[in-house]
Amino acid sequence: MENLLISLNCVAPVFIYLVCGYYARQRRIVPQSVFPQINTLSFHVLLPMLVINNIYNADYSKAVSPRLLMFSVFGTLAFFILGYILIPFVTKDVRLQGAYLQNSFRSNIGIIAITLAELLMDADGLAAATIAIAMMIPIYNVLAVLSFEVYRNRGIHLKGSLLSILKNPIIIATMIGLLLVVFRISLPASVRQSIAVLGKTGSTLALLTLGASFDFSNLRANRRRVVFGTLTRLVIVPALAMLCAVALNFRGNDLTAIFLMFSSPLATTGFTMAQVYDADAETTGQIVIASTLLSCLTFFLGIFLLKECGLI
Repeated sequence: MENLLISLNCVAPVFIYLVCGYYARQRRIVPQSVFPQINTLSFHVLLPMLVINNIYNADYSKAVSPRLLMFSVFGTLAFFILGYILIPFVTKDVRLQGAYLQNSFRSNIGIIAITLAELLMDADGLAAATIAIAMMIPIYNVLAVLSFEVYRNRGIHLKGSLLSILKNPIIIATMIGLLLVVFRISLPASVRQSIAVLGKTGSTLALLTLGASFDFSNLRANRRRVVFGTLTRLVIVPALAMLCAVALNFRGNDLTAIFLMFSSPLATTGFTMAQVYDADAETTGQIVIASTLLSCLTFFLGIFLLKECGLI
């Protein structure tokens, strides 16, 4: 019951933001035409602040788990490649292919995974998990851009894809954050606070926009896509990742971190990027909502099974 409550407490704020966005749209408190503009503001200005804040504030002074870092990186790349190969057999819709590919590897590590890590792990484990999550942010962002570019351009066009990646505001923010860390540039407290507030505003606005864009009338017609995407994100990917991790003798904090990273719902920023890159944003948004709501149950079951087996 305690683990279930922990999961509920993690996803409750997300659920509340979504409901508020949907309520605002239904009551026409804000014109529907405004939400795409808010979404653009979040993607180009506010969410980059969140990325900089996450990378800048990670504690790199504590122990790093090389095995955890390697598994996180190569595991994510493996799911990206596997998705790129298999997804064209699932659907011929180019816009949906990009959305599915992003869903195959990208999880909400920045909000849900790190929150659960703080509640489930000791100080050393949390430090290692935080560093791993910080290292995964640029990889997620690069692969997310590629997810849309490879299908939108009907394949990987190196020059065009590279240029698009370099112009992506999330990628630019990632590079700024890494440069600040590498060169140990200390920002004034007022600047750090401003960046943190703007970043939080960006994630909140992204969730509100997501809630406002969700159309329940299309859910029934779109249920097969949503079910497939949600099962992929919450069941298939976590099961494969955990089988490999256990086989490689990961245990304790490292296995907990792997579970949280690969079992989290689709990242909310995935919806924002799907809109910007003209992918199937509607399906992406519905998968975000469905996977976020159902992750409470899958987190509970996963943690319970791992504890029962004495693996964490």
